[in-house]
Amino acid sequence: MIIAHFQEDSIIQQLDPRVRIMTATLFAVILAMSQNLTVILLGLTVAILLTWLADFPINKIKNRLISLNLLTLLLFLVLPFSSTDSANHHSGLLSFSYTGLWQATMITLKSNSILLIFTALLNTIESMTFGYALYHLKLPQKLIHLLLFTVRYLDVLQQEYLRLRRSMLIRGFHPKTNRHTYRSFAYLVSLLLIKSLDRSERILAAMKCRGFQGQLFILKQFSLKYHDKVFCLISLCLLLGLLGIEWLN
Repeated sequence: MIIAHFQEDSIIQQLDPRVRIMTATLFAVILAMSQNLTVILLGLTVAILLTWLADFPINKIKNRLISLNLLTLLLFLVLPFSSTDSANHHSGLLSFSYTGLWQATMITLKSNSILLIFTALLNTIESMTFGYALYHLKLPQKLIHLLLFTVRYLDVLQQEYLRLRRSMLIRGFHPKTNRHTYRSFAYLVSLLLIKSLDRSERILAAMKCRGFQGQLFILKQFSLKYHDKVFCLISLCLLLGLLGIEWLN
């Protein structure tokens, strides 16, 4: 099972999951839609502070940031040379655009900020607790079921994939750029799909035997405490401040 990474005694972990979900969503929406550098830099500062308060493992944050920024690096290789604004600098067949460079920078800052906010506020929630919080926020139960089953069985499918790969290696399989390799990987994917379908049917049968009728029974109730209200007030002030800066500019 995919388990959230958190410290039990961290400040963020003591907050109501509903508050964390709503706060992360609102910050992500504002940062994603903003075109103001000041707003994005302030959002990045808030994201770093939240990550520090969550006491999240540094190595895991570093690995995620490296993966994300390797992807955004492609933007710096494409956008500055593909924008068609009037400020282009032409050099032979290539044209360089400061607008494209600016867009790549803004996207990189936004994505890093949103990743840190989601890591601090959402990845510190255990998967079942996350589902309960979504239920209390009145999201559709079918969507919650889909999320919980996806989280639960992604790791199961990964273990099945690794088992099949090990069996291929034991039989002397070494991937190359030839027809045999392509056919072998096609067999691997098809076998994984067949096993996934078989497992899903057995899980459905087991759930029906236990009386499952599509209803999510909540075992945990949430209540807003004093520190939740303080966090909501601070978050609301920050969100209104970011909106004000965006509107004034």
